[in-house]
Amino acid sequence: MRDDTPSDDPTGLDLPRLRTLLDRLNETLGPPADGLAPLLDQQTLAELSRLTRALEARAAEPALNQQAYRAIIDSSDDAIIGKALDGTITSWNTGAERIFGYGAAEALGQSIRIIIPPERHGEESTILARIAAGERVDHFETVRCHKDGHLIDVSATVSPILDENGQVCGASKIARDITARKRTDAELAKYRQHLEAMVEERTAALSVAKEAAEAANRAKSSFLANMSHELRTPLNAIIGLSELALRGAHEPRLRDQLVKIDRASQHLLGVINDVLDISRIEADRLVLEQTHFRLGEVLENFSSLVAHRAAEKGLLLRVILAPEIARLALHGDPLRLSQILINFAGNAIKFTEHGGITVRVHLAEEGERDVALRFEVQDTGIGIAAADRDRLFNAFEQADASMTRKYGGSGLGLAISKRLVELMGGQVGVDSEEGRGSTFWFVLRIGKGQESALPRARHASEAAEQRLRQHCRGMHVLLVEDEPINQEVSRELLQLAGLRVSVAANGAEAVEAALRGRYDLILMDMQMPVLDGPSATREILARLGEQAPPIVAMTANAMASDRQCCLDAGMRDHITKPINSRLLFAKLLQWLLPAAEADSGENGNEATESPATDIGLHDIDGLDPDAALYQLGGNSELYLRVLAQFAADHASSPQRIANALAAGDRNGAQRRAHSLKGVASQAGAGRLRSLAERVEHDIRDHAPGLDASLVELGDHLSQLITALQHHLPPS
Repeated sequence: MRDDTPSDDPTGLDLPRLRTLLDRLNETLGPPADGLAPLLDQQTLAELSRLTRALEARAAEPALNQQAYRAIIDSSDDAIIGKALDGTITSWNTGAERIFGYGAAEALGQSIRIIIPPERHGEESTILARIAAGERVDHFETVRCHKDGHLIDVSATVSPILDENGQVCGASKIARDITARKRTDAELAKYRQHLEAMVEERTAALSVAKEAAEAANRAKSSFLANMSHELRTPLNAIIGLSELALRGAHEPRLRDQLVKIDRASQHLLGVINDVLDISRIEADRLVLEQTHFRLGEVLENFSSLVAHRAAEKGLLLRVILAPEIARLALHGDPLRLSQILINFAGNAIKFTEHGGITVRVHLAEEGERDVALRFEVQDTGIGIAAADRDRLFNAFEQADASMTRKYGGSGLGLAISKRLVELMGGQVGVDSEEGRGSTFWFVLRIGKGQESALPRARHASEAAEQRLRQHCRGMHVLLVEDEPINQEVSRELLQLAGLRVSVAANGAEAVEAALRGRYDLILMDMQMPVLDGPSATREILARLGEQAPPIVAMTANAMASDRQCCLDAGMRDHITKPINSRLLFAKLLQWLLPAAEADSGENGNEATESPATDIGLHDIDGLDPDAALYQLGGNSELYLRVLAQFAADHASSPQRIANALAAGDRNGAQRRAHSLKGVASQAGAGRLRSLAERVEHDIRDHAPGLDASLVELGDHLSQLITALQHHLPPS
């Protein structure tokens, strides 16, 4: 029975069945006949017919597959080329025609060298050799020729073709035209090179600009340093000689003229310092001090510096500071804090004609390690229009340009104050209404200090000149100064303090003098002929070693870099001209006193304090013995007599003022308040002076708060006189 199940072969070809049919034919047929049809049954004929069609279909398959492969190859944009091992082209697709310009009819049978530039023939020989060895050459970039002669950049891969025995019989090459990509790469490379050239050019230009800016900055710093030196040198003479003349002047008109010279000089010095400060701040060269201090002492010093300026305009200065805040031990920069307050108060005094100035300090917040303090300086002056407030803190600005002429000033004070507050990490601002006064304020967060680290108040406030006379009289100072006027001023001040003075006119003379003689201290100028101060200092220290006396710079060079130059040379300290006599004496005391105590066997805890210290006057609240002693030329005996006379004559002053008011004698009451104010100033009683001044103004202005002011004056005077009676020696 025959199996008629259809074959699984897609062509319908069943080989076993075909073999069976052929066997049957061989059995049936003998010699060849003219036809097979009469010899076969219908079923066999049908089967043969089907098998014939299947065989024909199978025979046509390679042709169909070849056409499909050809269609795929021709659809590629890449050139696909077949070649024999001798380089003869055996196949060439349409991609090759497009890339190289040769048609298939032109290329087939030709050597592959038709598309290879002559200089690349060696490259092709190497590739064919590698192919013959069975290697594949992947993705190499090279150059080929178009039919019209122009060159083409290609990326090619060449693979070996194997025959039925696995032997290499040819090569298949796929090549992609990368000319456009190469052109783009070249353009990008050119653009990159152009950018790099531009960057280099710009960098060079920036470098030149940077060098120019640095040179300009150095020139500016040099100019400021030189101008500071040139201005401070004559100022030192003016201020120093005025002070010396004032010490010996007794005629009122002459004293008044000398005081005016001194104030004008101090004003000019303030402008110079402002210019230097703003330049330091802009150059980020201002360094804040970090030291322990008590806030009350800063406010007391501030009050002593500005009270007389307010009084000269008939203004009342009030400082409102709670005792617990005044006693705060803080850690920061008291000098810059005082500078801000002085700038604000000076500005308030300048623009206020009537009324007064009130300074308040509030504790805004207290942390474990710091406190936030709000400082306010309120005035009753002209006020500031809203449109002018935004630019008020700009350098060289005032609310109105005309004010510079009317009120004077450089316009730097508020700008410097704002920068200082910001350097300290605080905020600053102003509340004002035109015609109704202004309140300038700032908030600072200041670290808490340590009580044990605070300087001993009595040493900080003692009259240095008096202590120099008592402790250091006869000690030998070498003054190194080339300017004759400065020599005269400095020598006179040093001699007033009881010191022996030798003078050297330049650094070379200073070295010679230091090697020849014995000195307790050397005051060294910086800029001098022959040998400058830093060079002379190095020479002295190198020659004398540990035997060299302390060397302190005393120079008109006031820049931070100048100070550092002095310290780098080995100097121990720096005093800036014009010479402030109190600062000079304090520095002299600092460097001479240890040697004096060592020589005399003093231990520093005993002996020779000034009379003011001996009897504890510095412990009296509201009394500043130093300020009074300075006005009296350091004469402690005279100061004690003034205090005794004050306590005896003015204990009943508030009652006398009240009696005069009750009798309707307002002028007499005002005169008594004015007299008390003057005596309080001479005694160093700053707060009493301010209270007396307030009473004087209240009487003049018929102020409703007069009674309260008078009571406050009486209470404070009573406490002060009680303390004086306790401390003053019996007459």
